[in-house]
Amino acid sequence: VQLYQASPEGASAATISRPTAGPGDFAGLVHLLGYDLQGRPQSGLPLYVTLYWQATRALEADLKAFVILRDTSGVVAQWDTQPVGYLYPSHLWTPGAIQRDPWRLDLPLGLPPGEYRLSAGLYRAADGQRLDLVTQEGGGGATEFSLGAISVAKENLPADARALPVQTRLDANLGDEVDLVGATLNQASLAPGKAL
Repeated sequence: VQLYQASPEGASAATISRPTAGPGDFAGLVHLLGYDLQGRPQSGLPLYVTLYWQATRALEADLKAFVILRDTSGVVAQWDTQPVGYLYPSHLWTPGAIQRDPWRLDLPLGLPPGEYRLSAGLYRAADGQRLDLVTQEGGGGATEFSLGAISVAKENLPADARALPVQTRLDANLGDEVDLVGATLNQASLAPGKAL
């Protein structure tokens, strides 16, 4: 369950546990002030990230945001959505107010433990055009703000797959190196058209 605060009174700069070294200035419209991480990043589990945005002036159009986790070979996890949820679109943001924006980024099972780079950015919802970062020198071009390195730990799986808590044990061999241990259903019955 993710909770959103749908009001112009988001947070204060004092509540940001990992402030950015300088504001991530996106096209002179929005600053990324920092982020928080909840828990310890672990392979196969969600990574909960909270971003803190601040509009520098009234926004005429809605924006979308993205969070990306990369290793040296590329993207390992990414999520795009409207910042602060759909209850409080960015065109309603009060200039100067800090918006608390919680995210859930699903880390793949089997992601090797190690250092990864976390970044975030904004783009226009209407056409998908990313907003450029404006540097202190006035230059642009980059569209992602690096939040820095995070360390991902190995998942805590039982050493023996037979020790996994499954409702229906199948123990079926699906080919080279793949065994289906079993399945657990969250519901006893399903109605047509419902998700399983």
